[in-house]
Amino acid sequence: MSFDDFIESDSSQQKQTHITMSNPDHPDTSANYADDDTVREHFNAANAIQNSPINRNLIVGEFLVALQEAREEDSLDPIDDFVANFEEDEDEESAE
Repeated sequence: MSFDDFIESDSSQQKQTHITMSNPDHPDTSANYADDDTVREHFNAANAIQNSPINRNLIVGEFLVALQEAREEDSLDPIDDFVANFEEDEDEESAE
């Protein structure tokens, strides 16, 4: 998979600084960016994080920074570093 797999075909769309995960089971949903199973998976994940103590703005923001850096550097290292931070936190917690 590459960054090209995620490029939107309609570049004339208005850009937004927020992301809404539409409920695929709601009758008025207009999620059409992916197939139904993928939309459902994204919605369920967003809902699970929403119901957790995780700061969604912070974690998504940090992931987006890593994604931007990875794209600019043409390297997955920034994303690997982002994920490695979670592994470091788990190692520190288990050492206590």
